[in-house]
Amino acid sequence: MLSLYRINKFAPLALAVVALTALAALLSLFWTPYPPNFANPDNLWVGPSAAHPLGNDGSGRDLLSGLLAGAQVTVVVALCTAAGSALLSLLLAGLTVRGPRITRQLSSVIIDVLIAFPTLLLAMMLAATFKNSVIIVVAALIFGFGFSLSRVIRGELAQAYSSDFVTAARFSGVGEWRIFWRHCVLPATPVLITKTALAMGLAVLAESSLSYLGFGVPQSTPSWGRMLAQTQQAASVYPLAAAVPGVALTAFALSCFVLGDALRQLADPRLRRRSRSRVTPVSLPQRAVIHPQQTAATKPLLTVQDLTITDSDGAELLHKISFAVHQGERIGIIGRSGSGKTLTAQAIAQLLPTALTPSGSIDYAGEAILGLTEEAAANLRGAEISYVFQEPKTALNPLQQLWKQMTAALNHHFQLSRAARREQAQLLAERVGLEPELLTRYPHQVSGGQRQRAAIAAALSANPKLVIADEVTSALDHDMRQQILRLLGELTGTNERALIFISHDLTQVRDLVDRVLVIDHGYLVEDGSVAEIFANPKHATTKALLGASTREERV
Repeated sequence: MLSLYRINKFAPLALAVVALTALAALLSLFWTPYPPNFANPDNLWVGPSAAHPLGNDGSGRDLLSGLLAGAQVTVVVALCTAAGSALLSLLLAGLTVRGPRITRQLSSVIIDVLIAFPTLLLAMMLAATFKNSVIIVVAALIFGFGFSLSRVIRGELAQAYSSDFVTAARFSGVGEWRIFWRHCVLPATPVLITKTALAMGLAVLAESSLSYLGFGVPQSTPSWGRMLAQTQQAASVYPLAAAVPGVALTAFALSCFVLGDALRQLADPRLRRRSRSRVTPVSLPQRAVIHPQQTAATKPLLTVQDLTITDSDGAELLHKISFAVHQGERIGIIGRSGSGKTLTAQAIAQLLPTALTPSGSIDYAGEAILGLTEEAAANLRGAEISYVFQEPKTALNPLQQLWKQMTAALNHHFQLSRAARREQAQLLAERVGLEPELLTRYPHQVSGGQRQRAAIAAALSANPKLVIADEVTSALDHDMRQQILRLLGELTGTNERALIFISHDLTQVRDLVDRVLVIDHGYLVEDGSVAEIFANPKHATTKALLGASTREERV
């Protein structure tokens, strides 16, 4: 209650109104002062009295009894419409985003057509075709609000599916069903809460309007809308009779709107106030960069042979890329923007967009991994190959605490208990230099460097043999870049773990890796040791990149 008050001063009052309405509905199941439909012709338009606290209407019915009994319809319509429309919207939105192609297209057409169909008109048609009942009203409102809400949720789910944190979750081995609920539906929960609460208030108003017009609940069923229709003709004679249901309807609808907005802010950690505690930056000790020597006889950990990637139009984006990575080796991939560096990494990680088609071969630990099924790829990701994305702010789920994301791959592959995950998160935090008190925070509550440390911890949680780091320092300042580079240097380059490091910064590449691959317009144009590439570049692209880097250093 205190949290709601801090968010919105009217939220506790709105919650009280909704709670009182629900309590009135429950009470009316067992007791009302008089039978709601009992008409006493001797007490027409009687004002408030001890026997009738709110008076009687023009038929002699007790207004307080009608108000209590009418709350049943209000609560049933509000709750059923909210739950039904939310489930229907999630089903339709899920089909339009992740279903088969024909299902996605058909669902989109159905939503776009039916969303333009007025909900009240649909309810009137159903009532005229069948008979007036609460079920018909609720069904019409669920369809009307469900289709409208699905269009909003469809956009939220589509945006979530295209985000980096969903890709990171998929790379950690998380299944598609779990990704849908945890990483797509949960981020859309704040919007879903707001729209559902709005649907609750509008559904009550819609039911009252239908009952007022004679298309709602049956004549024998007490309803606030029916009470309003029965009393409005004599509002000038006895205004209280029309004011009672009118005020109740307005108060309940407004309370739903206010409460929905407050719950949205309560459910979205991004809208909470940031902690005022100051965090002391971690300074990692300087360590020498390890450059293990590989022999020709050593069997490669990863072999890429004639990797070619074509788009849906048949154009080749990568042209027969071939290279190998040995265990404990650090490889740098450089090239101009759009040259194909990230595409190469995505092909290795089995993260290529569906519109792109790879060919050639990629072998990991002696097994072919190109074209694996999603289930097989999920078992490979996180445990054997991990991926650290460029922008940690988008690679981390904004609605999950850091410790849960840091141990996602670990939990998928080893099914740990919650306590074990917390313990592993503490160890990972210590390993990457992240303060333990930050583990329970959300991504927006920590700095960019701390987010990147958490992302690196998540990538290393299941102890993979190959780490792919894609422009991991481009969003950081100079000091934080050096810290992250030293961290990567300490965590890779041993016989335990290999690294593929993608960067535009050749200074970083020179200080971190053992070997450099130069890609230009989808072709691998040069492959050599750091000393060879930087001292004696052979290809024009390599010379141009080194020349540009030298000019930047001088500036």
